[in-house]
Amino acid sequence: MRQDRFNPKVPIVTQTEFYKANFLKHYDKVPKDPSFSSVIESLKELDDDDGDGDFSDLIDRLESLSEEDDVIRTYSSEIEVGVKHFYTYANEQLCKDDNSTVSKLMPLIRRATHQINYKAPKNACVVYRGIDLNDSYKKYFKVGTIFRFPGFTSTSLSREKAETFGDTLFKIKIYSGCLQVRDLSKISDFPEEEEYLFSPYSLFEVTEKNDEMITLKAHDNLEKIGMDIKLPKVQDD
Repeated sequence: MRQDRFNPKVPIVTQTEFYKANFLKHYDKVPKDPSFSSVIESLKELDDDDGDGDFSDLIDRLESLSEEDDVIRTYSSEIEVGVKHFYTYANEQLCKDDNSTVSKLMPLIRRATHQINYKAPKNACVVYRGIDLNDSYKKYFKVGTIFRFPGFTSTSLSREKAETFGDTLFKIKIYSGCLQVRDLSKISDFPEEEEYLFSPYSLFEVTEKNDEMITLKAHDNLEKIGMDIKLPKVQDD
């Protein structure tokens, strides 16, 4: 399994922060299933100011695939944007939440979320995600905390594989019909990863916690719960 994919340095945000995000502002302005041509046009509009703007390989990859799953299949691959994997680039931009960049990426993001949403898991299941968390950042995850990961969240059906990454294991309980997650194993470039991919800003609640494992419950992304929750201020160790 690819460590930079399953154990990225991704922050978490509160419900209040989510509803103020540039992501949500542009998300609501874009059709839920944007045309392929609009995705390509928006990628071509992205600037190359920081050296990360060479989208030619990404566009070629998208054009080579069936339109049904083109974006999420590409997300599973090793295609690069500039000097970074596409999945790394996309998550970095989602976390930065820059108004201009997010607006131009949104057709691609919207197309990806649609491809995740229309094939929700038919049965409840449990997935895992290993991550490095120092003692300070573990304070974020108190029982009852409700939060969102800004980027796409890669998880695995395999606990054994997830445990190879990091010192803390997330156990995530998915309910039947959960629209914000999809099993990618049959379309991924790396089926052995047994990946379940969550859409950006998926909503979770901490239900259990010990030194080795944090148990999360996936919630419907439209639920307006935990609106008064604030995260503690922490410092890097």
